[in-house]
Amino acid sequence: MNEIEASVLSAGTTICLLSSSIIDACRHWANIPDVISDRIRGICAPAASGDLSVVFRGPPMKPIPFVLAVFVATMAAAGCGNSENGNDVMSDVKAGDVAPEAAADTVEDSLQPIDATGEATTDGAVQDALPEDTADASIPDIPSDTTGDVPVDTAPEFHWQPGCTGVPTGASWTLVEDSTFKRGPLIQMSDRDTVTVVWRTATVTTDEGCVDYTVNDQPLTECGLPDKYGQYEITLDDLPAATEIHYSARVGETRTTDLTFRTMPDTPAPMKFAVFADAHCNIENLRKMTAIALAEGVDFAFGIGDFVHQVEVAQYDETFLGFQNLGSRVNIWTVIGNHDTGADPSNHEYEFFNSFVSPIGIPEEVEDGYGEGYWDRRIGNVWLGGGWVRDFYLSTPETEWGEVAFFKKRFESEEYKTAQWRLFFIHEPPYCQGWGGCSYSGELCLRTSLVPLAAANGIQAMFHGHMHGYEYGVTEGVHTILPGGLGGSLDDTCEPTPELPQPWTFNYVHNFAIVEANCDKLVVRFMNLDGGEYDRLEIPYVAPQE
Repeated sequence: MNEIEASVLSAGTTICLLSSSIIDACRHWANIPDVISDRIRGICAPAASGDLSVVFRGPPMKPIPFVLAVFVATMAAAGCGNSENGNDVMSDVKAGDVAPEAAADTVEDSLQPIDATGEATTDGAVQDALPEDTADASIPDIPSDTTGDVPVDTAPEFHWQPGCTGVPTGASWTLVEDSTFKRGPLIQMSDRDTVTVVWRTATVTTDEGCVDYTVNDQPLTECGLPDKYGQYEITLDDLPAATEIHYSARVGETRTTDLTFRTMPDTPAPMKFAVFADAHCNIENLRKMTAIALAEGVDFAFGIGDFVHQVEVAQYDETFLGFQNLGSRVNIWTVIGNHDTGADPSNHEYEFFNSFVSPIGIPEEVEDGYGEGYWDRRIGNVWLGGGWVRDFYLSTPETEWGEVAFFKKRFESEEYKTAQWRLFFIHEPPYCQGWGGCSYSGELCLRTSLVPLAAANGIQAMFHGHMHGYEYGVTEGVHTILPGGLGGSLDDTCEPTPELPQPWTFNYVHNFAIVEANCDKLVVRFMNLDGGEYDRLEIPYVAPQE
């Protein structure tokens, strides 16, 4: 980069920050749609480096086109006070449904400050613009069905015990194959007393779908209608904790075989779970992982993004087919990856959010379909934080809006403070060594914002994908673990950059991880697809200093 280009890039960075603030203010007063600001975010995200490869695997963006792109985007959104055109242009980009059951179950735990725009996801919004009367705004606990009388919940409030009980949850699973439906059934939103069963038929129908299940030898049935994608999301409530439940899903005369799932414990019991990333709809490798994870007796699984290679419904169908026999037994928690980001060009729908059901971390973005973009959950002795890189591009640990503000509030919750293991999951890593072409070494924005935030709040480990292989090291006292590359092409071994923490372990093979959150240590086993171990990492438990 020559001196002129450097000057232009500096000017472009300034334009980015000012443009984002102006657009955010316009949105507050004129209801400019989120996606316009998100487009500026997408252009401005790599402002510090002028390199779009921090977001996508692709060539660097040259400084002069970068500034021109920012200028064009700013002009396109400059109609402050007239949001009608923006809404018309972007109306097809709205993502799909978010299960109301999920919103009702989690909205109380999702309280967060909002910025001057009234949104939690705007970038570049200066903190001085945050109105005092909205800084502590909260969302009331609203039932999913708000019609008619609202029953009073008389059940005692649940409180987590601190520490670890030392009692694991169960034995290994028996593999039960079922291919009745195009997708699923998939266990989602699993908790102490509830799950949501998700499935899709091959042909979209308006017929009622039902889940038949048994609790304490009593047969029960819960039914509901599909959404516009033909997806059923049936929530089963009032279940006993830490119990294996028999169930089947049906539509008309079409019914699955008898399946089982286990509810989560209501004690801080040790958890065992599978972690995978970058499956890229590799059916064969997903099936191999499924068989191993079930034999290991995992309590749940976690997919850290890039479930597909292209954001197409057909590729999600392939991914669901690959982990179908795992997802019908245990909850597969998910966060979005860069290859999951965007709308299917055939239907303009955000298929990632349409496919999975996760807690609502962004209630003000539910209508736009992004309410599940980041979230948290407490399961046994583990707290899970699910992140999205989007907000971190223009955040610092001191930021009081969006994702950083959400997690800072959750770090003060009982669920977090009583959890023995505090684990964070986000697709992109702050550091990595391997990469195709060796043109990428991690996200600068996560080094700036997420790593210090995690270190200051007692997160012991962060899990990432994006890189295809496995790597691990320690960053500011936080273990950084990358079990990437379940199904993608493997990355190149690159020379470490000067900022890469040392020591740093790497191996570029297809893999996933089995994580054992024991009372005395966290064990991460990097597995090959034949059921053997490549490597393992053991992290002794050290009580946090509050």
